[in-house]
Amino acid sequence: MFNYIIYNKVVESEIELPCNQSSYTLGCNNDKTIVIYYKRDSLCEFDSIGLVAEKHAGYIRSYAVNDGILICASASIKIHINQQGTTITVDAPADKLNECKLFIIGIVFSICLIFQNIIPLHAAGLAYNEKSFGLMALSGSGKSTTLMSLLKNGFNFISDDVLPLSTSTNGTKVYPSKSIPIKLWKETLEYFDIEWQNKNNIIDNIDKFWVDVQPNQKIMNETNLSVVFLLHPLVDLCGDNVEIHKVSPFQGISMLIENTHGLWTLPASYHNSLYQSYFNLISTVPIYIIRYEKSYRNLSRIKETIITTLEAGRG
Repeated sequence: MFNYIIYNKVVESEIELPCNQSSYTLGCNNDKTIVIYYKRDSLCEFDSIGLVAEKHAGYIRSYAVNDGILICASASIKIHINQQGTTITVDAPADKLNECKLFIIGIVFSICLIFQNIIPLHAAGLAYNEKSFGLMALSGSGKSTTLMSLLKNGFNFISDDVLPLSTSTNGTKVYPSKSIPIKLWKETLEYFDIEWQNKNNIIDNIDKFWVDVQPNQKIMNETNLSVVFLLHPLVDLCGDNVEIHKVSPFQGISMLIENTHGLWTLPASYHNSLYQSYFNLISTVPIYIIRYEKSYRNLSRIKETIITTLEAGRG
């Protein structure tokens, strides 16, 4: 078994994941442990109860089954998650395992978190002067580039792609990713003068690489969430202008639902189960939209906008 600490979970896996290993383990009966099994020919897509949803022209499909959710990708990848979010079973040929690993630490882990009433926000997580915040963005909006820019300027790292949130009426806790590195495009690495030749591709023939964060920059313990930002580049906002606006509670809930990673794979009952968590979050944590022209020259202005908001006590 390979052992990892991912978010607030100890992971014991028969498949080696693209994560930093940990020597710390818990017994398999502990509710903070997720166990990943690799069993060929153990799952059948066509015995499933019913299709819940599909994306990318059917490339990824999710099915409701008696004891959880079955995720299928391409023609040969099948991954089952039990209802408790504590057991993952992978059925895929050996030549598809690299692709499987991305699904496991991505959408599959997000489903596990939802099953345990934790919001897997599709966002980066950072901290500045002990204030933690989320950084949401649509794909291609420059989230990872902004993340690296902030890390180069004194911010601390919590997570890259998914930010797990546990909410209550008293506030929202954030769980750091711990074992999962950052994913960055070659272009971004070159901009920051980071050598990419010695980095591992996240998948073959794609110029995107795993990048470790320095240990002294990592937040390793759960922390309170102060604010959430949505990066929103606009083509009609040109030049050096960077604008920030606080969103209404109604807008906030809509944004949170849209940015809950993996939620689309699950039946409506799971959507409903998160509503109280969404309400708790918007009641205690402000959400802002940052609008700007997508340009490297605006990275410093985005940084100053975030710092000003945090220091003004608005987050």
